[in-house]
Amino acid sequence: MQKTVEGLRHDAAALRTFIEYLRDFCEEQEKSQAYGPASRQFFEYVRLLGDVTLAYLQPFVEEASNYSTNALLFAVQRQKLVAIKKCWSVLHEYIKPAADAHSLTVPTPLVDLLENQAKRIHGIPSPSLVISATNKVNYFQHPLGNLQELAKNLKKTVPNAPDLPSGLVFISIPYTQGSAVFTNAIMFHEFGHFVFHELDISGQINQQIAQALLDVYQQRLSTMARPGVTFLYQTVLSWAQEMFCDLFAISLIGPAYSFASIDLFSLIGELEASAVVNFGDAHPCDALRFREQLQMLKTAKWWDEVSTLKCEHVSLIEELASYPETKYSYAPQPELVEVFKTITHLLAPLVQQVCSKVDNGLTDFLKWNQGIQDAFANGVVPSTIYRNAVREHPSPLAILNATWFFHLNSLDKLMAKIAGRSSENIKDRSSLSSRLEMWAMKAMEDNRLLSNI
Repeated sequence: MQKTVEGLRHDAAALRTFIEYLRDFCEEQEKSQAYGPASRQFFEYVRLLGDVTLAYLQPFVEEASNYSTNALLFAVQRQKLVAIKKCWSVLHEYIKPAADAHSLTVPTPLVDLLENQAKRIHGIPSPSLVISATNKVNYFQHPLGNLQELAKNLKKTVPNAPDLPSGLVFISIPYTQGSAVFTNAIMFHEFGHFVFHELDISGQINQQIAQALLDVYQQRLSTMARPGVTFLYQTVLSWAQEMFCDLFAISLIGPAYSFASIDLFSLIGELEASAVVNFGDAHPCDALRFREQLQMLKTAKWWDEVSTLKCEHVSLIEELASYPETKYSYAPQPELVEVFKTITHLLAPLVQQVCSKVDNGLTDFLKWNQGIQDAFANGVVPSTIYRNAVREHPSPLAILNATWFFHLNSLDKLMAKIAGRSSENIKDRSSLSSRLEMWAMKAMEDNRLLSNI
């Protein structure tokens, strides 16, 4: 902490350099790359905030110098600078990952589909998805609580500081998956975390969690230190949130989410037989997760269609769902599994209530699936199909699930039609899978244009 005017000038000059770089970086990125509306909105906020903060720094230092002989007032001025530093330090964490996710590295049709589905959810602000790139082989939703609080504090210090745009939702995807249709269905789960917080789902189940803890731990709970009890509660709540997000994603996009989960979990080595019954600190075990997903798919009538597929993804869902509860394990606190099992049944009804106005896509799938399958089988982008001699444009949600169905059940048949390709050759299989994703992405992009003609 600087205690002299000269030290404060040095601090403010260093901060100015830092802010100038971030402001100019956003401007340069927008000139050289194309971004979605939410990312552009975020970058504009950074630029405007940069302009007003830079304009504030010099008068701020001059004013602070007037208090150099008053330790108390000078300390107050220093705290204003601290507030500015904190906000910009946190912004720094968001800017580069968002800049890396330009339009060539983002699954824009899936982002559009997610935003459109989310508009049907009552009680949350209209979302604007800022996609960012991560070097992790996983997906993340970044809560903005800390940044929102810092931005509010900054407005109290810096005159004319803009408001952080409402409805921004930051979701990180692996930088390798920008053009993927299949695994990027995981984004719908990550958006569920935003909904969980916005609708205060934890507030709707915290009493049941507390009672379940009391029922299982009984008198031992009263002898535990407060941090220990908090750990138990937060762990169960974290498991509940993950389960909620799984079921939420299925309610938005149907089985495409479950299939994507299998591919992602398999890629990162989570589906080994020895691991699928183990709970983690943040996630329930995969066996229980897929058991609940299977039940949700059955309730939504999706399983009637999924069960017709002859593929390992379907048999794996059934296998995982069939694991007996007695095999579930959480090494740090084995009894905590019993607590979670008593509140698991609360989550599906909550999801159904939240998504009561959301179309899960089954009707569109039944309407257009066969036409989409026929198009793929002939190597054609299914932007337009003919049904009863009428030209129609399948919905993005129908395309997403039909693409998964073709990928899992019919890719070999298409490969057999292509000279020199073999389903036993993994390079050929990988190449055609990527081509299928490209066709699906193009069809979803075309839907926006063709549906308005």
